[in-house]
Amino acid sequence: MKKKLFIIMLFIAGIILSSCSKKSATLTTPTSPNWTQGKYTATGLITLTSGGVNYSMPMANVQVVTTDTYSVILNALDSTLVTNFGTIVLQINSPTSAGLTTGTYKIPSTTNFNLINFMDKTLTEYTASPSVSGTSATINITTLTATSIKGTFSATLVPLENHSGTSVTITNGVINCTY
Repeated sequence: MKKKLFIIMLFIAGIILSSCSKKSATLTTPTSPNWTQGKYTATGLITLTSGGVNYSMPMANVQVVTTDTYSVILNALDSTLVTNFGTIVLQINSPTSAGLTTGTYKIPSTTNFNLINFMDKTLTEYTASPSVSGTSATINITTLTATSIKGTFSATLVPLENHSGTSVTITNGVINCTY
């Protein structure tokens, strides 16, 4: 069941990462369940250090989901230059229908399903999710406005393919996203 859920999440992330969109709506109140659902073109960077390598990944898009959960999915990548930048997907879910707010979101969590998928410059894919043992993360959202998300994060991830093998640690993670 865990593998099936991961495959579904990876498929959804792939669709998000591979499609382009234009900013089609404005989020009026980021901390409210009255968000406008959709995908928004984003600018800015997600930076991090993993395995002694510094990554600086350009933002691709932000997706707001208001059905079932209230979540924000941040996608940073350059699909033509993965070996130069790497890619990362951060899914941050609100534990309540009140919506996403500034604060700390963790993996694992008993109140919400957060997710990090990371592909390093060698094209190795890693994941952190509540359903995968040996993974953990802390995401601190420090600024959340109708057009901006900023914060920091760190994580321990395992290989996505079989959830075993050498884990990687992400440190110095910084989110600086405008959409």
